[in-house]
Amino acid sequence: MSSTVYANGISDPKEDQKSYTATARVMSENLSLYFWNPRRRWWKGRFGKNLPFYSRPNNFGDLLGPLIVKRVLARKGVTRKIRTIGDPDLVNQSLLTVGSILHFAKNGDIIWGSGRNGKIPSEEYCFNSIDVRMLRGPLTHKFLAERGISAPRIFGDPGLLVGHLFPEYLALRNTKIHKITVISNLNDVISDIHPSMLKNPTDSLSSVLGRIAQSELVISSSLHGIVVAEAFGVPVRVLKSKAEPSFKYEDYFLGTGRSHYPSYETIQAAIDGQCPDPPKYSVSEMLAAFPYECFEETSA
Repeated sequence: MSSTVYANGISDPKEDQKSYTATARVMSENLSLYFWNPRRRWWKGRFGKNLPFYSRPNNFGDLLGPLIVKRVLARKGVTRKIRTIGDPDLVNQSLLTVGSILHFAKNGDIIWGSGRNGKIPSEEYCFNSIDVRMLRGPLTHKFLAERGISAPRIFGDPGLLVGHLFPEYLALRNTKIHKITVISNLNDVISDIHPSMLKNPTDSLSSVLGRIAQSELVISSSLHGIVVAEAFGVPVRVLKSKAEPSFKYEDYFLGTGRSHYPSYETIQAAIDGQCPDPPKYSVSEMLAAFPYECFEETSA
């Protein structure tokens, strides 16, 4: 299959999140790269329906997918044409990567590191034949097996590759600026700490990655706050989310060789607590599972 990646105008990992505001599906000639970043109306109801005002969540964890795919392909010398596509149904096949986005898959799609969303009922997973290369963890694997879908037991969140793929951010670990950084899940509200400790998960992707790398300790109810901190080798403590079920956290930790992990109800308890055991994962195995054959390789 010959294809070219279109990535919403993103050409550098330090570009601002505004690059992501045009569409939530990145298109190629024969393959689209799906990532979750839906357009939402500013106001609901009949009043809002008639107004052309929209915004997007721009949650940093969900924006990692296109960036990681671009860097993986760049290391193989794959060229990209950049353009924005408004209609996600123009192609028949999609690549799904970072996030709890498996319920967006359709028959024939390729899965590299995605996971099940614990909030979505089973009947909303409307596929019976997908091409699985890697999954976030064994709970997602079990879910697919129960539906008769075979998948390799290759586990890992692609976000774990940021330390390998983005050495410019990894190098920032040598300059610690922040003693403690707290990152909430997109749907959590944290208000009982000093604002200087908080990092909004909807800030620019580059600023979130930099903040994590330059922190002495990260406390996070954002799964990708945890994943990125572990990828950078930054100590992290798990703050229990009040908005998210535990499924995706358990899936991730099981997928990285940990059947138990400490988690905390409050910031202070997390400060006084312990970090999880280090993750066990293979960068080479994760990269080997990537569907390189779906992309045209040319000289850079």
